[in-house]
Amino acid sequence: MYDRTLVLDILGQIDGALQKVCDRSGRIANADDLTATPEGEERLDGLCMLFIAIGESLKNLGYRRVHALLTSGRVEIRVVPKDRVFVHGKAGVIEAADGSKTWFLASINETKSAIADNYEILCEDPSAEGVAWVEGEFDTLWADAFPPPEAIVDEVRRVAERVDIRFEGHRRLLAPLFQPVRLERTRSNCRL
Repeated sequence: MYDRTLVLDILGQIDGALQKVCDRSGRIANADDLTATPEGEERLDGLCMLFIAIGESLKNLGYRRVHALLTSGRVEIRVVPKDRVFVHGKAGVIEAADGSKTWFLASINETKSAIADNYEILCEDPSAEGVAWVEGEFDTLWADAFPPPEAIVDEVRRVAERVDIRFEGHRRLLAPLFQPVRLERTRSNCRL
């Protein structure tokens, strides 16, 4: 499913970035080393950029997997038009090896804010009536759905293959563009 050479290249980039983080953070005694001087802030910026690059590389592996699934022909994925219905909740039926089934319904996403801050709902029930209801709802949505447009598949591929160019010292170079601005509010508009 994956291009092995490409995955190994991405993992090599992640390993190189992690090695730089280890090398650059080994000389840090406390937080003041990163915040008390402009040089410390530059070092912090550099470390943050490395962490961002690592995260983007991991995310790109995820997009590559989605693109591989979309184009493999092994999984059928359909899209329901948003004007037909918008479903934020997640529902499903899980069938165990012994043939027993349970259904779930949830609003939660796998994000830090969903888990730590939001009020989310998750329920699960093995009742046959509930299983039949969830399967019926799925079948109705599936009947109204269609394969994702080629433009979406192309966009997933584009995001998976993009290369982010990062450079250190960005704060110093961009600082003149982001000078503090004082806003004054008047009755009719806002002006600088």
